[in-house]
Amino acid sequence: MLSTVELILKWQDDTKPTPQLGSVMHGLIMESIRPDYAEKLHRQSLRPFSQHLRFDRSLNQTIWTISALTEEAGDELLSAFQPGETVYELKRRQKRFKITGRKELRRESYQAFSDAHILGAPPRRQHRLKLLTPTSFKSGGEYMLFPTTKHIMENLINRRNPLSPVFSIGDASEISQFIGSTRISKYHLKSTSFSLEGTRIPSFWGDLTLETEGPEIRRRILQLLIDYGQFSGIGIKTALGMGGYTLE
Repeated sequence: MLSTVELILKWQDDTKPTPQLGSVMHGLIMESIRPDYAEKLHRQSLRPFSQHLRFDRSLNQTIWTISALTEEAGDELLSAFQPGETVYELKRRQKRFKITGRKELRRESYQAFSDAHILGAPPRRQHRLKLLTPTSFKSGGEYMLFPTTKHIMENLINRRNPLSPVFSIGDASEISQFIGSTRISKYHLKSTSFSLEGTRIPSFWGDLTLETEGPEIRRRILQLLIDYGQFSGIGIKTALGMGGYTLE
């Protein structure tokens, strides 16, 4: 099961948060869920959720987006945060807030999600990604200041394959075909950094357009992967607030 909710936060002071608070929000999640499930998450190398924080200037609102990639994660995480009078505290930052609104953006099974892309309307050839929070990849022990289609597609495949019960995108030859059928046709990116426990992670954000080509079934699967990234995030540390994006 794939699920995404948006929570509207009201701070008890004039806080206008940045995405850098994402790692602190991750800490709040771990404090708010059942201890045994939190321990289970700590043991997993691939977290079954992503989350990020942003301030929408047009609405003058803080929006906290949480996505669950399994039914268990949805039951445990998304139910922990509801609108009401509960005051949540970010102890490390001495910040407090209430949740004043909640919107379920998407909820669908892996089967329905796959069917919509594989059996539905013809796939688009261009996909514009708006990166909402700092994004980065790591290769050979080094952070990357610019994305490549290889790292984007491999990252999406590696995030989906272990969790999807429907089908996996398998061998190296098949993955190579998907990478070769995708290119970055446009981009408008800015370099930035993401602060995490005293370390500044080189990263980027902005928007980029992926263009796909090749047989229709390949483009359908590529579109599925790109859409999946709206749930999973992309790149490193997506459970800590990095790599959130939306399709435009």
